[in-house]
Formats: sequence, structure tokens, C-alpha cells
Amino acid sequence: MWICAASNLGLDLPTQLTNEEYELGRSSSCSIVIRDASISRRHARLLRKDETVIVEDLQSRNGTFLNGLAVKSAKLAVGDLLVLGAVPLLLTASPLTPAQIAQEIASTVKLRYQPTRFKADTGDLTPAQTRVLRFLLDGLDEKAIGARCDTSPRTVHNHIQAIYRTLEVNSRHELLVRFLGQASLKKNRLSNLAES
Repeated sequence: MWICAASNLGLDLPTQLTNEEYELGRSSSCSIVIRDASISRRHARLLRKDETVIVEDLQSRNGTFLNGLAVKSAKLAVGDLLVLGAVPLLLTASPLTPAQIAQEIASTVKLRYQPTRFKADTGDLTPAQTRVLRFLLDGLDEKAIGARCDTSPRTVHNHIQAIYRTLEVNSRHELLVRFLGQASLKKNRLSNLAES
């Protein structure tokens, strides 16, 4: 089994989990170093014995979440979404690149939003920005979003920057974490959401 990240946060991911204990955090003394400000120096521990992987939160500042639920200790399965602070990680059967992880997260997560809830969480976004946000959460890149919205990738990029400012996030993975707070992993596309 492997633990993989949706972005290049450190040199230690993806990491193959063999039968041992791994400490995850910002500290260089951790066995898996994740360089992100939302991660505590000693954030969490992964324990693997045979085919069982257990995550334990190490009293981290920003918490440990398994499939959208805060946990202190929990058993993981392949395909589970583990979020440490604002960093989404995925337990996989084989190593995946950050782009593959982002696509996997986007393709397996169904948000539990009612249209009114989605509007409340998106603040003061324009209708065009809301549409770009939906495609962004669905894992599309700027060029693909531009094709779907019949606009240039540069305009899409400007919309994305405005979305980040409005929602007070700095990256796609922070955006995913914000919207995954009420998420459950299911094999449904985000594009199945009702249009608001």
C-alpha cells in the first residue's frame, strides 16, 4: 500500500507503507515529511501490520480527517481520503502522481451540498466563477474548463484567482479540503450536483 498526496508537498510522497510505523509532519525527524503550514511538526502516525493500516492523530493543531470525519484513531482502507490539516492524502494500492491523486479525489468524492448550502459556502462568487468552481472541484484543468465554458484559459485562470481570494484559499488542495469537510467517498462525479 502507498500513501500519496495531491500536490508536491515534500520529497517523501508517495511512500510505500511496509510493515512498520510512520510519523507524518513538518519536522525533518518525521519518517514522512510534509512541507505545509497547516501540518503540525508531529501531526499523525500511520501503523501498518500486514494488510491493516491505522492512523493516529498526534494532538495536531489542525486535525486529522478520514473521509470527511475528524478522527483520533481509525483503520484505513485502500481508496480512503485522509486529510491532515489542509493536505489531502490518499491510501492507494500503487504509487500515483499528484495529478492522478487530484483526479482520483475529484472523481470519487460526492459533496453533500444542497444548492442553497453551496451558495452559502461560495460567498460572493459571480455565476461564471461558480461554474468554474464546479469544474475545478470536478478535477478539470484550466484548458478543459475554458473549453466547457467557451472562454480562454487565461480568463479561467483569472476566475480561479478571484475564487481563491473570495474563499480565502491559496491552492487547489486547500479548496478541495474546504469542500470535502462534509464529503463522503462514493463513486459519483461532482458534475452530478444540481445546478444552483
